[in-house]
Amino acid sequence: MEFSYQPPPLVLNCRMISLLAAWMWIGMLGAFLFILIQLILIVDFAHAWNEAWVGNYEESQSKWWYCGRYLM
Repeated sequence: MEFSYQPPPLVLNCRMISLLAAWMWIGMLGAFLFILIQLILIVDFAHAWNEAWVGNYEESQSKWWYCGRYLM
């Protein structure tokens, strides 16, 4: 007994290829925006942290705040 089943070939029509290409561009745009927003947030966080530590240094004149700013 011989088993001769062959699955049908996978054929993507033009609509499916266009949909996949559009989905790829949407995904790339979303990834770009996500990374851009994360970059803005981390720079803002670092700036606020630096201002806080410089303010603490100016109030107390403790060298630990000044050194800690460069160590972080």
